[in-house]
This record gives sequence, structure tokens and C-alpha cells, in this order.
Amino acid sequence: MEARCGPYLGRTMARLGYRSFGIGKFHTSPWNEDLGYETLWRSEETYVSPKRQGDDYALWLAREHPEFDFLEQPLGERSEMYYLPQRSPLPAELGVEWWAADRAVQEIANSTDPRPFFGFVSFVGPHPPLAPPIPFNRMYNPDRMPDLVLGSENEDHLDEEIPYMRYAIWADAINPALAKIVKARYYGEITYLDHCVGRILDAVEARVNSENVLICFFSDHGDLLGDHHGWQKQNFFEASCRVPLLLSWPAIFPAGVVRTELISLADLFGIATQAGGVCELREGIDVLKMLRGECLPRQAAPIFYRYG
Repeated sequence: MEARCGPYLGRTMARLGYRSFGIGKFHTSPWNEDLGYETLWRSEETYVSPKRQGDDYALWLAREHPEFDFLEQPLGERSEMYYLPQRSPLPAELGVEWWAADRAVQEIANSTDPRPFFGFVSFVGPHPPLAPPIPFNRMYNPDRMPDLVLGSENEDHLDEEIPYMRYAIWADAINPALAKIVKARYYGEITYLDHCVGRILDAVEARVNSENVLICFFSDHGDLLGDHHGWQKQNFFEASCRVPLLLSWPAIFPAGVVRTELISLADLFGIATQAGGVCELREGIDVLKMLRGECLPRQAAPIFYRYG
């Protein structure tokens, strides 16, 4: 991949003088692809083998908490229950998101290396199976969840991927009442993730010159969660494709500003390298320069998806 597209972001930031670390889900093929981070901890949705090859979280859980080593799927049941409400079999402080936050806090607090740090923390959640730990699993009342957004089934299923995915993840049997329970668990997953992200932000704020740390929070996709008679992603309805992208850099940008320009995940490479001093674009735009009014925003965003 690097021969065709150029060095990975972790390797690029290391070349710019940063201490780089990557934590979490990377979905690489092969699983042990060299991503260019000086320090790398992996946690995937599923294991490569029963020996948990390549999954640092799973190996940590088995080593440090062998009482849970009997679990085949500690992140939730990936079966016909994939989109049925579940509860994590683990306490919150042993969940994969908590583990990722622990690793990030450890790296951010590292004071033995004088270089600035660049970190990529990739959380598994919120992602089916929807199995938040106690107390997040029952934090939201299903009766207060918003109603499904539905067109006619014929219109919604003009995108043939939607009925296909309903079938593929056993969602045809989910009725509107059950969909609200699923959404309540999804909200619980998000709140658990918020708690873990908060711990990372506390670690950043504890550093000297924390106002000069750029934080970029984003997601790769959403989930229909029953809207438009569908589940999963891979479509261009709002719930699936409108994802958060938040930037915080107190030394440079004021807080609480909402912008409406078109942004793409292809812009992330340029955001990181521009902040690192040498902007390198990979089919994206220079977002930081745009926010300073030094270049025009994009006029249109190409849309595409890749299945698999």
C-alpha cells in the first residue's frame, strides 16, 4: 500500500519529529501490517485465531484477568444476536475502549521523551454488537428514543444494499419497539466511549502547554439503526454518512465554533501534517489553512463507498 500511496501517517509524523503511537482497531490485511508507529497496540473486533494472534487487548485480558478467559467474544455476541440489545460480559474498566484509553493516557503522560507526540486512538465502539457495560447498558430509556425515520419501503430499498444488509445481519425480525431498545443501547455505548475519551482529554490537559495540542475527533461511518428500513452503513442516508469531525486547538482556534464547509476523511492526513509543520495532502484539502481563511473550501465532495 505504501508503495502505491506513500508512507502511512504514523511513519510520516515520525519523520517530522514526532513520537508516534497507534492504539486500537486498524483492520489491516495482513493483520500485522507495519503501520509506521513507533508504538502500536492492536484491538480488533474479532480474533485472527483462537490464540488471539495479533490482538494486544485480548492477550492482556487473558493474562491480567484470566477469570474472563473463557469468553469467546468479550466484545459481544457476533451471531444472530448482532443487532439485539446486549450487555457487556465485562465490567466497564476491563472493556476494550477503557483499555485503549489506558494505553493513550500512558503515552500522553510519557515525560522521558522530549519530542512532541502524535497519537492515533481507534476505538471499536460504538459498533454492533451493542453491548455496553454496566451502568451504561440501561442508562437510556427506550421509550424516549426518537422514532424511526422511514420513507416507503419501496423508496428506501431502491438502494439494494439496504435490504441485503438487513438479511446479512439478521435484522428482518427487528420491529420498531425493539429498534428503540437497540438505539438506547447504542446511546449507552456512545456515553461509555465519551467517558473513555474524557480520560484521554484529562491526560492532555495535565500536560505543560496543553493548549498547543491539536485534537481531532472523527468517525468513519454511522448506522441507520432502523431508519429507512435498514441497518448498518454503506449508504448515503444521513444517519449513515453524516459523521462527527471535531477539532480542538486552544492556542490557535476559538472554542464553540460550528462550520458548515464540506469535509472528508481524506482531509485528515493534511490536518495532521499541516499541524506538524509540513503539509502533505492525500487527495484532501488543507483544512487548517481553510479555517484561517487562507484558502477556499471545497465546492463539492465526491461520494463513494467500498464494500468489504
